[in-house]
Amino acid sequence: MRGRRRTDSDGHTRLPILADFAAVETFVAIMETRSISKAAQRLNTVPSAVSQRLSNLETLSETRLFNRTTRIVAPTDAARALYGHCKKIIACIDVAEQELWGDAALLYGDLRVAAPVYFGMDTIAPILPEFARLYPDLLVSLQLSARASDLIAEGLDLAIRFQPSLDPGNGERLLLENDRVFCAAPDYLARRGAPRRPQDLKDHDCICTLPSAPLVTWEYRGRDGIDRVEVTPVLQSDNPLVLIEAARQGLGIALLGRRAIAEWLARGELVTLLDDVALQSNYLVAKAPDSRYMPHRAKVFVDFLMSHIGDGTA
Repeated sequence: MRGRRRTDSDGHTRLPILADFAAVETFVAIMETRSISKAAQRLNTVPSAVSQRLSNLETLSETRLFNRTTRIVAPTDAARALYGHCKKIIACIDVAEQELWGDAALLYGDLRVAAPVYFGMDTIAPILPEFARLYPDLLVSLQLSARASDLIAEGLDLAIRFQPSLDPGNGERLLLENDRVFCAAPDYLARRGAPRRPQDLKDHDCICTLPSAPLVTWEYRGRDGIDRVEVTPVLQSDNPLVLIEAARQGLGIALLGRRAIAEWLARGELVTLLDDVALQSNYLVAKAPDSRYMPHRAKVFVDFLMSHIGDGTA
């Protein structure tokens, strides 16, 4: 590979960009903010210092990392390839500090978290100010989205997501179990009748999650395992709150998490259907970019979250 290299006491060569941890932090900050000025704010320095450090990195490695104009900082293919490795370096340093200092390790810098919209608004948002007061030197950025996030590409430290299976060996931390149920408003069922078997859903108005095709496939527990039924949606959204409201107002039948609709079930505004065939496995997990370990600041956030939502079995 091109570029002048540094040699350590054992004779190992090191790329200049990776031999200096401050350089790694600078590169990652620019990569994630796509801005010299925002990277400087993150690193508590001035833009000219960040710009100079980036120029030094590119000179030493003889590789252009970003295409820059007055308004745009766009990563090159070389930068994208290097980014994942640099994130792992920072994570390794974080783990080393935690092993050395334990709970006395300081929490500072940025913590970027992605979570589902409903869970983020219903559970994380109310407790986030308390977490911010406990750790004033840690800046939390919470991204709420219906889609699954690419942790490395989007520069995330932690992703919270629902999934149908659990793999603790893959660095996942179970937050809670939340089975999905078929549900509808009593008003809708009074008008249209209740489905007696899953295939009856074909003849009902259905409220579905995006993205989907003209026909949506819903899964259920059959005699020989998982079976499927195709339904035609009358309304679609990637936001559970939209789906809940549509079901509550009697628009049709929805397939939603029991936890998300617990309030409306308790009030009788929604009732569950086909409980004997509804799939029960749906897990909310927290996952870090590297499956081998979770950064200390991310672990502290997950522990704080767990202390507010229970023992993971609700």
